[in-house]
Amino acid sequence: MGMMMIVFAIVVAVILLAFFVAAANAKPSTPVQLADIDWDALRDERVSQYLPDQKIAAIKAYRELTGVGLAEAKHAVEVAIANPDLLNDKKARSAAQSLSDAGIRELVEDGRIDDATELYRQFTGVDEYTARDYVDGIDNELRGRG
Repeated sequence: MGMMMIVFAIVVAVILLAFFVAAANAKPSTPVQLADIDWDALRDERVSQYLPDQKIAAIKAYRELTGVGLAEAKHAVEVAIANPDLLNDKKARSAAQSLSDAGIRELVEDGRIDDATELYRQFTGVDEYTARDYVDGIDNELRGRG
């Protein structure tokens, strides 16, 4: 009985070790940038009918149209809700993309993660957690972890 418990403990330890190694080696997701958003899908009737009041339904519809993950769809819908002018104005999207990337990347490179998060949050109108995910993705990318 004692030997069987030892073998069981070793098997459990190996499984846990394999799980932690796999988790440590998992690639972090790259940040969703404004250029990555499918603006045509956001303008599609199946998504736009839910904007801005039915965010969850809009996220589901956006995912169905684009096949992106939940985080990417949530980000796209939140940006669209916070910046409705970006939906119809190509020039505004282009200006937003360059402003967003340039200023935030410089702040991240300077180690000013909180400032970059706040700037992105204010610029896009997304919540703090979504903004932090975006900035962390840029940080990982710049450090070669992305």
